[in-house]
Amino acid sequence: MGGRSIYLSLLIACTNGVLVVLRQLRARYGPIVTLHLGSEPSIFITTHEAAHKALVQGGSIFASRPPALETTRIMLSNETTVTTAPYGPLWLQLRQNFMSAFHPSRLHYVFRWPEMGTEHT
Repeated sequence: MGGRSIYLSLLIACTNGVLVVLRQLRARYGPIVTLHLGSEPSIFITTHEAAHKALVQGGSIFASRPPALETTRIMLSNETTVTTAPYGPLWLQLRQNFMSAFHPSRLHYVFRWPEMGTEHT
């Protein structure tokens, strides 16, 4: 149990450190900060207003994924699944189909859980 609390403390310390750095960057560069972490840029939106503008008002602009590599297309059904398709009419139809089957109100039809107090045979 002690090991877990050490990891949790390290996670909190790292998170607090990142938050401090992001606050400093926000004060200097504004509410949207791009950092190159590894080979890809990471975009941090640091205010509620900027997040709302980017994700609600301009959500369709940011909704899609970058184009997949050719090997990814071959291995992942040519981007025809809800988790790989680019945002657009195909993705919307796939999401609608997925939600019709896996909507929380219908999960009891998909997963038949045994009644409480009964044995599973």
